Amino acid sequence: MKLLKNAQVASTLTALTILGLATSGLAKSTSGGGGSSKTYSITDLGTNTYTQINDPGQIIGTTITTSGSSNTIILSKGQITTIGSASNLSANSINNQGQVVGALNPSSGGSSHAFVWSKGSTTDLGTLGNNFAIAKAINNSGQISGLLGSGDGNSTGFVCKINNCSGTLIKISQPGGTFNSYDINDGGTVAGSATASNLSLHAYIWNKGTKTDLGTLGGSSSEALSINNGGAAVGYSYVASGGYHAFIWEKGKMTDLGSINIEGIQNPQSKAFAINNSGQVVGSIGSVVPNVSNHAFIWRKGKMTDLNSLIPANSGWTLQSATAISNSGKILGTGLINGETHSFLLTPLDSDDTNE
Repeated sequence: MKLLKNAQVASTLTALTILGLATSGLAKSTSGGGGSSKTYSITDLGTNTYTQINDPGQIIGTTITTSGSSNTIILSKGQITTIGSASNLSANSINNQGQVVGALNPSSGGSSHAFVWSKGSTTDLGTLGNNFAIAKAINNSGQISGLLGSGDGNSTGFVCKINNCSGTLIKISQPGGTFNSYDINDGGTVAGSATASNLSLHAYIWNKGTKTDLGTLGGSSSEALSINNGGAAVGYSYVASGGYHAFIWEKGKMTDLGSINIEGIQNPQSKAFAINNSGQVVGSIGSVVPNVSNHAFIWRKGKMTDLNSLIPANSGWTLQSATAISNSGKILGTGLINGETHSFLLTPLDSDDTNE
């Protein structure tokens, strides 16, 4: 494994620090108030694209520089740390120790390598003996999960330990098909998708050598995108009518989270992107109709709610997608404000929103 040079730490953001996290660009925070239904304050994170948040509040994403190039970054306590050029490094996950994993494009060219970034240094894990390797997730125990590419066009999942990935590598294969690993919980259970007996992709979990087909909601295919420490997995599945709905799978049963009627969205469909250890699920509601804005949702206590209804009506935002949720209930996503796409952070104002 090759150890790359230390990352450079950028200067402190010039925008205001709000709710313990720095904001960027047109940063501002608007809190809910004047009613118990307004349960989140919103922080504008600017035009940077952020995708994942850990429990200490560190956020990973990408930023566009003044020269037009893009960098992979961590936002933490008012500072942006650049961990590499986005053309070379793509970050997919960050754990509570601040360790980041993703895909690296080697300077010598060729296919993607898995990488780990920790304490200012990037470690190239290589292709792990395959055509390519992509690290998709890292848990708080230092286990990495991801994808390995083969010559036949199929992918194989993998799990390994951060301090000796090649020496602890476990491959998760699907005979005659593909296994995609997307997330791993602290117990080492992997969530993803795999080729089922009908040759469609089904949501799967893998635990200590055992694979479980989670099935579908009546349609042909499904994928599990996130799993919490209780073993509950979420994602999306096609339904018998042909559209797709978010689901939660727990205790051996897949439950349709449905969708909700939103003005302007015909035949609303939904996808769940993340679940925290309290069982709160976030995702996006969309439409097959072009040029219609998606809406971000939260599902909790058995009910799906449009997140736009949980922030002040005069905020100016349309929250389009919620991609991550921390165990304290902070929600990361993207939306529109003043006609421009920005990242946002929602912070719960009510204690009921953090621990359920």
